[in-house]
Amino acid sequence: MRLRGSVGLGGRNWKPDVIRIQRLLDQAGVSPGPPDGRCGRLTMQAIERFQQHFMRKPDGRVDVNGPTF
Repeated sequence: MRLRGSVGLGGRNWKPDVIRIQRLLDQAGVSPGPPDGRCGRLTMQAIERFQQHFMRKPDGRVDVNGPTF
């Protein structure tokens, strides 16, 4: 599974990428709400909560080849 662009704060937030990340976050137990393809407040908060498990300073963004993805 690949992303075309980054998802989250300051990301490209292409709808299919956002849906992928929303589904993965939900599978990881960090609910971003329903997978609607919109990178809103709930999705960005879920990304940050997920990142808190392995990043000292969560950035709220999932980059194509970054540590979150």
